[in-house]
Amino acid sequence: MEAKNLSKENLYVEKVELNEQPYDKKTITYKDTMNGSSLVFYMTDVVKK
Repeated sequence: MEAKNLSKENLYVEKVELNEQPYDKKTITYKDTMNGSSLVFYMTDVVKK
């Protein structure tokens, strides 16, 4: 699991990738993250509406 651009200002998630593919679900299950999966959160200071 990794959070890119994380800082005191960048508190909001801009996008999420699971195994280098866009992840659009609202929840992340244990099954989704198993077997060496890569989960990356891209952080921003702008609230996504």
